[in-house]
Amino acid sequence: MAKNKLKSRLNFYSFTITLIWFVLVAASFSWTIFHHKQEIKNIAIAEAKAFLSWDEALRLWAASHGGVYAPKTSHTPPNPFLGFIPEREVQTPSGVILTLMNPTYIVRQLTEDFSDKNGTITHITSIDPMNPENTPDQWEESALIDFTQGVHEKIAFVDIDNTPYVRLMRPKILTTECLQCHGIQGYKVGDLYGGISISLPMTRLLSHLDTHKQIMLIGFGLLLASGIIGILWTRNRILADIEERDRMEAKLRESEEEFKTVSDFSYAWEYWINPDGSLRYVSPSCLRISGYGPEQFLNDPQFLQSIIYPEDITTFQDHISDELKSEHVCKKNYRIVTKSGEIRWINHICQPVYNENGEYLGRRASNYNITQRKTAEEEKEKLIRELQSALEKVKVLSGFLPICSSCKKIRDDKGYWNQIEQYISKHSDAEFSHGICPECAKKLYPDFNYKKK
Repeated sequence: MAKNKLKSRLNFYSFTITLIWFVLVAASFSWTIFHHKQEIKNIAIAEAKAFLSWDEALRLWAASHGGVYAPKTSHTPPNPFLGFIPEREVQTPSGVILTLMNPTYIVRQLTEDFSDKNGTITHITSIDPMNPENTPDQWEESALIDFTQGVHEKIAFVDIDNTPYVRLMRPKILTTECLQCHGIQGYKVGDLYGGISISLPMTRLLSHLDTHKQIMLIGFGLLLASGIIGILWTRNRILADIEERDRMEAKLRESEEEFKTVSDFSYAWEYWINPDGSLRYVSPSCLRISGYGPEQFLNDPQFLQSIIYPEDITTFQDHISDELKSEHVCKKNYRIVTKSGEIRWINHICQPVYNENGEYLGRRASNYNITQRKTAEEEKEKLIRELQSALEKVKVLSGFLPICSSCKKIRDDKGYWNQIEQYISKHSDAEFSHGICPECAKKLYPDFNYKKK
């Protein structure tokens, strides 16, 4: 259940991170496109300003020369709006008729001749135009009104015949060179008499943006895909790690259960000492042997020392200080005082513990209750001592004794014949008193009345 919950949370986090990554990539892509659009707008504005500056420079040059004379043709007819100028037309000595082209006429003809090539539209306009073709459109009229309020430049991005354009317009201030044409309208030097607008198509620039957008779309798509793949790979890796961890934990739990089963049901009092001297495990058998439960020893690592029999405390402390440094199996016998006050003998065996990497994990110890064995040994030793004491007081005759069949003397190991009582007295602690048995008495003293006696 917990595993499924963890997987659900991991899936939720993976989905959330993927969504956040998608939003970040999309936002980055949108911001990049927006930034490029702004750059394209800035480039378009810069180009429009360059064209408009060129237009203004051309007009200023033409105005400074009082206009330009060109041969009169069907393409360049006389300007009908300059009829008030006496020298609108002149004839050269060779008979060629020249017509005066004012700055507006020159720029209009250039625009008409080259507008089809670059799509740029230049328009000079005024609130009171001399030529009806110079009547401002709605945007230009709004710009002219703003110019009267002190605005020096107007910029807008619009669609003209479904083609995106950048429009730029600047005010026209009357100069001395302009009085030749506009003085008749009552304008004075320094008056605002109109404006020049330029409309620059952005098709070329936007086509570059579209191409760049496709390239960026591929790049950001790869970035998005790589991020999602990375997130999914990480998710799967984490799931694999979780499953591996679960397997290891299950194996560990199984090993711990086996260890706990073996240890908890061990007849001996088992415990595990950490390298720092603290107790890692104490088997329940300690309750049967000492009268104290495992928690008593786990909570207080010095508790074991407190129940050692006073005469054995030094031996125990020396052993404890040595066993943590020893790499060998250690054995020691000592006594403890149980909870009930009974004195019990403990046979202690411990050895170092290492993991599979050879790292030292402490010592594993086993305590066995050998009180009965010790008691039996003590009783045995006591009995032996008693027997030895008894044997010291008793001399025992054994072996083959040669005895005379007549006088009953015994021959010793040196070949001498000794009286039987003398031999026994010499080879044992027995003492003799002399008497005579009835048979011998009858034989030796036949005349003695034994019945009467």
